[in-house]
Amino acid sequence: MQRRSAARKANSQQATLPDEIWELIFDYLYARNLRWVRLVSREWNNLVRNSPKLLGKLTLSIPAVCTTQQLQQTATTRYRNITVRNATADTAPKLKLFKVRKLVIKQPWITAASVVRMVSGLSVVDLSLVVAKYFNYELFDSVPTGQMLTCLESLHLDLGDKDEFLCVFQNMCPNLKRLKLKAVMKRYLGQDYGAKLLEFIRTTRHTLKELVFDGIDFCDESLLRDIIAVEGLELDLLTLSTCEARDYDIMDLRESQTLIDTLNLPYSCIICNNILTGIVMYLQYITTLYVTVDFVDLVPILSNMAHLESLSLMYDDNAPDETLDLSGYGSTQLRTLVLIGFSLDSTALLTCFEKCPNIRKLWIKLCPKISVHDILVIAGRLEKLYDLAVKRHSDASCPENFDEYSLSPFRKLRLLNVIRETSCKRVCNLLENCPVLYSLILSSSIFTDIELALMIKYMGNVTALCLTNLPNMTVMTAERAVQQCPKLELLRICHNPNLTRFVSKRATVSVEYE
Repeated sequence: MQRRSAARKANSQQATLPDEIWELIFDYLYARNLRWVRLVSREWNNLVRNSPKLLGKLTLSIPAVCTTQQLQQTATTRYRNITVRNATADTAPKLKLFKVRKLVIKQPWITAASVVRMVSGLSVVDLSLVVAKYFNYELFDSVPTGQMLTCLESLHLDLGDKDEFLCVFQNMCPNLKRLKLKAVMKRYLGQDYGAKLLEFIRTTRHTLKELVFDGIDFCDESLLRDIIAVEGLELDLLTLSTCEARDYDIMDLRESQTLIDTLNLPYSCIICNNILTGIVMYLQYITTLYVTVDFVDLVPILSNMAHLESLSLMYDDNAPDETLDLSGYGSTQLRTLVLIGFSLDSTALLTCFEKCPNIRKLWIKLCPKISVHDILVIAGRLEKLYDLAVKRHSDASCPENFDEYSLSPFRKLRLLNVIRETSCKRVCNLLENCPVLYSLILSSSIFTDIELALMIKYMGNVTALCLTNLPNMTVMTAERAVQQCPKLELLRICHNPNLTRFVSKRATVSVEYE
């Protein structure tokens, strides 16, 4: 109790510090690449006014204890992002956010008119953490008539189990390009529930290019079919994240007038052969496809996707009996390939890569029957490879069909993610063949400090290092990384129970914990 009371007393006295002291503090933090700041002093506006190096760089979080009467244009207009907690109806008129790029309002008790005044002039508004019960739905009439949010291009909303919040922005977003909605729609609460959402999309159809739905249950109604059938709607991106959708709802995509460039379907929506064939037949201009399938005879379908640039496939079973044979597939357009959960054949995959020479991003995760060594040997044939992620399926060893081959240099590889690897020698060999690698993630492995020390020797060009879930790692490894990686700028430590708070002794290296 004494410690808590002392902390309260210290916090209450923060605002009494001279401005010169605060300037020294900010200068010290700035030199250590401060990413964000949460100022708990009520006099925060005066404290940062004389620190121009901070303004325009940081994300400002206004805590609930602060009074908003001191929010002045001189300070807020130079912040890129602002988070407002527990906003009230009195907050809006005092926020001058003309140059703020993104506004996040958390759990507001706020009226529609206040929201409109706050977001006026912003291009990105994120209300995704809004809890529906906090919003005052009785004051829609207070929204100024004729108000237009001409700058608003991206809108993120959490509708909860109501969609009245959408009405706040009805007929006010003439330039909206991206709409992301999170909702809990297990059952429509009334006939007009989906009607409000549908009408909002109709009014923005000429500019809307991206639709992202999160957590929406489309199974009991025809809302998804009605949305994609809106005349004049031409989407570049349609994402159904953690949504529930029927296979024949997806099939309706082929009959819509919507031109879809990217299709991202949730894991729960398992696509069978007939459905995927229909999608490909009628949506011929898809460039990005992310689907979960329950079959492996994919080459005939993929061969008809001439414009495909990014392909992400997940198998619905952990260990399919049949092998995914991609030897018959090839495309010079393909830039990204993600395969998760498939049984793969090394020789067939090598043949596929020879026909897809322009792959820049390759992720192969949880794929049985193919060894990590074979994946690395085959991936080395991709001369333009930029991003590589490999996740072992299990601790059981797989036969190495290319054991006589050594790794080829990854001359353009910049990003590397190695998950569940058990061989220190293999990782060292891989790092030695990545001369321009600058971002490395090592995760879910049992490497010791001694083994990690051997790897660090090959991290001369690494600027960002992430060490995740390495139970045998201690502070010694973090210290070595900071001391022996000359170009290191960021060390991220995630889920490592044996590692206490580590402070970098190099001012140029920032440390982040998760």
